[in-house]
Amino acid sequence: MATVEHELTYDEIARRAYEISESPDCGTDEENWWRAERELLDASAAPAGRTRRTAAKVRSATAKPGRARKTKPVDESPGEPMA
Repeated sequence: MATVEHELTYDEIARRAYEISESPDCGTDEENWWRAERELLDASAAPAGRTRRTAAKVRSATAKPGRARKTKPVDESPGEPMA
């Protein structure tokens, strides 16, 4: 029997992370996200003998907007003139 690999979407992970956040054993938002992703990957695991997609591939395919590393703001005040 052929198996069709399902690509996880941002919405699927977000929906499950929200469900986890509403449960008594929830964690931080990030922990809930990783837990949701892990649960969904485990639920869609390929049968024995086949390789599973790595979490890194799923993360890159479902990158959350606004999750980039934050940088310090640059002070744009004029300061003292150079002599």
